[in-house]
Amino acid sequence: MALFYRFDGVLFPVTSHLRFDETDIQFYLEKAGGWSLIAGEFDKYRNCVFRGIEWNYTSSENQGVVMVTIPADFEDRPVIRPVREGHRFERLAVKLTDADDILNRSIVYVYHDCYNGWLWNTKTLFHQPPIIGQL
Repeated sequence: MALFYRFDGVLFPVTSHLRFDETDIQFYLEKAGGWSLIAGEFDKYRNCVFRGIEWNYTSSENQGVVMVTIPADFEDRPVIRPVREGHRFERLAVKLTDADDILNRSIVYVYHDCYNGWLWNTKTLFHQPPIIGQL
């Protein structure tokens, strides 16, 4: 059971991958420092409580691939989302401004409490580049 936490969100994901495209990305004018707002949609498969998001940006500059965690947060009002298809959100803020970086150089995970605080937070892959080998 000690290793199960590593595979929980892989074998039993809490959500589908995020569905969005370049038209769903807007420059976030109200927030200084180079932010974008993303609108998108996902399906929820398990009845778990949202705990956070981890947005990783991969840069292939300087003779290698470097992964950096970027600030990101949902700015929609908090919502308890039941298990179902087609959950929509309008305000996922991420500290990146280039749509290509967001779509093709980002790997995103979401964390949920599926065990009422008794065990680990489940980590589910939320977005990855279409061809991860291009990083």
